[in-house]
Amino acid sequence: MANENDFEYKSMLLQLSKTLNDEDLENMKFLCKDMIKKREREKITTPIELWEQLETREKLGPQNLTFLKTLLANSCDGKLDLRRIVENYELGGVQNGTTAAGGGIPPPLPPPPQYPVHGVQPFQLAGNPHVYQAHQPYMMPNQGYGHMNPQSSALIEPLKREINFLTKNLGREWRFFMRTLDLTDADMSSIEQSCPRNLKDQIYQCMCQVIVDHQGQLRREDIVRALRDSSAERCDLAARIEDGDI
Repeated sequence: MANENDFEYKSMLLQLSKTLNDEDLENMKFLCKDMIKKREREKITTPIELWEQLETREKLGPQNLTFLKTLLANSCDGKLDLRRIVENYELGGVQNGTTAAGGGIPPPLPPPPQYPVHGVQPFQLAGNPHVYQAHQPYMMPNQGYGHMNPQSSALIEPLKREINFLTKNLGREWRFFMRTLDLTDADMSSIEQSCPRNLKDQIYQCMCQVIVDHQGQLRREDIVRALRDSSAERCDLAARIEDGDI
């Protein structure tokens, strides 16, 4: 587990490094001048070299991200994608039984009650812990469209290519994207519980839920607009869908 956590930590730092530009690096080096001598700062030419200097001074580590987050917030114009990279790492740590801040692990939320209704998955309504709404369950990607009711299949079929593309490429930013399409956190949590540890299945089922919730009115343009929203910021995927490169 320790090796796995260390790998996730290094992967997070590497992803940050690829996202930062030269101006961001110079700003961060300036903010570190009180702890890194000028001669050593001048030798730093990449974010990875800066991370190593901070680790040496015990300002950065798998469970010590406070200074890093402060550094990013004050030197990179508040870029959401940078903050999201760190937040995704922290969320992964909680799911694996650790916390990046080194604090205690919050107790898990109680599972929603199970009702004896055949073939129906209860979904908790946002804002009310005692009221549930039933949605038809969706097939997993490897089950085929025959496992869905005909009405849901008809709604989803026109956007099948877009769904499969997002399932493969959306990644850990999927929650921000789904919220932009008005899917509630309660619905996302229920879907996560139905297929734990399988991110692609979660994304697939959430997209199906969004389409059915919109009663088939969701269009490619809406997906593109949501991908470009400030909370999702996946303009790369939006451009590929617009160009038909999916």
